[in-house]
Amino acid sequence: MMKRKFTTVVLAGLGLSILMAGCRNVQPIQRQYHAHRFMALSPDPIQEGFEDKVFESREAAAGGKGATAGGGCGCN
Repeated sequence: MMKRKFTTVVLAGLGLSILMAGCRNVQPIQRQYHAHRFMALSPDPIQEGFEDKVFESREAAAGGKGATAGGGCGCN
């Protein structure tokens, strides 16, 4: 019983140390290497903007992404 608890604690500590090894502070000069296009949530922001515009005009509603409110005509 005691050996099982010890093993669990050791494995949990090992897992936590592995997870914490991925956390690191990035210096401002190093941020240029992390600002690549493939690191973005959307690979093509122009296409995403177009799709948002179409969705907002179809749904006759706008918002949620900082867009201006308007009607369903798509002329915002």
